[in-house]
Amino acid sequence: MRARCRSLRQALLGAGMVALALCGQSAVHAQQEYPNRPLHFVLGYPAGAGAVDIMARQLAAQLKVLAGVPVIIENKPGASTNIAAEYVSRSKPDGLTVLITAGNSTFAANAYLFKNLPFDPVKSFSPVTTLTSAQFVLLVNAGKGINTVEDLTRVMKQKGSKGSHGVGAPISQAMAELYKSIAGLSSVQIPYKILGPAFIELANGGIDFIFVDSANASTLMKQGRARGIAVTSAKRSPSIPDLPTMIESGIPGFDATSWQAAYVPAGTPRPIIDRLSHLINRAMEADEFKKAMNLIWSDPLPGSPESLEELHLAEMEKWAKLLKAAKVEIQ
Repeated sequence: MRARCRSLRQALLGAGMVALALCGQSAVHAQQEYPNRPLHFVLGYPAGAGAVDIMARQLAAQLKVLAGVPVIIENKPGASTNIAAEYVSRSKPDGLTVLITAGNSTFAANAYLFKNLPFDPVKSFSPVTTLTSAQFVLLVNAGKGINTVEDLTRVMKQKGSKGSHGVGAPISQAMAELYKSIAGLSSVQIPYKILGPAFIELANGGIDFIFVDSANASTLMKQGRARGIAVTSAKRSPSIPDLPTMIESGIPGFDATSWQAAYVPAGTPRPIIDRLSHLINRAMEADEFKKAMNLIWSDPLPGSPESLEELHLAEMEKWAKLLKAAKVEIQ
């Protein structure tokens, strides 16, 4: 009887070892084969609009070569990128549907701004890797003789409540309110649903300043339609090293950065996530990608699932404090 039980235990143990080996081989096989079908990059922004769309298309071109499969860009704009995020969160967790987004907005800000998000900003996604980072730029009229933040602060204090600033999104509103609070300003906020009219007003003198993303800032500054006087990050940007930070310009504690990242639906197998992260980081090493990012003043930000998860959680806490302090209305 004992011998029979011993034989049974040995048989079960052997079967278990075989099963574990097969599972391990299956995971390795899945990682080696992936991707064997087209990848879909889902963006919450209009085609051709802004840094994320430009970056995603450049990344897709490099990834197509490395992965050997087509990379399809799907633009699903609306609801502050929530439509795109919800779509990815409900997609099959096979690593073929990837959310490419500005994490500081889609997750860090929206988690505070929306009472009822159609997804969980932590549990609905698996982080893949960071992609790029970019600074917001404080823009003023190019012909007003304002060359520094100190100049702008002096002018705005003279204008008092007759001064005005534009905002195009809750994040830009938070930055404007943070600047006003630290500098002691009382300018009036002028909201814009799209940024085009705001840039026209800035050029015409209708508004005094606005915070915008680096891609839009680079275009306006190169065309001479606006002057950049500071970046919002704690350190100067390698892409625009001549622009001082807000902190250097006498606005202490001002640190706001845009960062872009890749996410897949929760439940995606870890070997697939690791493979995708590896491919994306290799794609970002291409000279063509780096040159394209330099043109829009964005900096490659290589990473991993772990580094993105750490940044994701830290930024959610940070932006909640900034938006609350700026008294941005919850939707």
